[in-house]
Amino acid sequence: MGQAAASGARSQTRLKGNEMKGKTVLITGATAGIGRVTARELAAQGARLILVARNRVKAEATRGWLGEQTGATTRRAHARASTSPRRTR
Repeated sequence: MGQAAASGARSQTRLKGNEMKGKTVLITGATAGIGRVTARELAAQGARLILVARNRVKAEATRGWLGEQTGATTRRAHARASTSPRRTR
């Protein structure tokens, strides 16, 4: 097995453990893409998550999805405050 393959095998092994159990992680952009996948993987490892998103509805939907995907029940979703852009003349 080459060095890259061995490194990849070690990474996969870490993802299946529970090294994150009891740790709290704040994730931005948790409603889509890399943030969503990261949230799922960390929840599967036992992390407590704080989700930060611009859209509260999407954050709550992601919270429910995480529960379905990982069996995790304790999640908090926060929406980032948004402000209207200033008009320039």
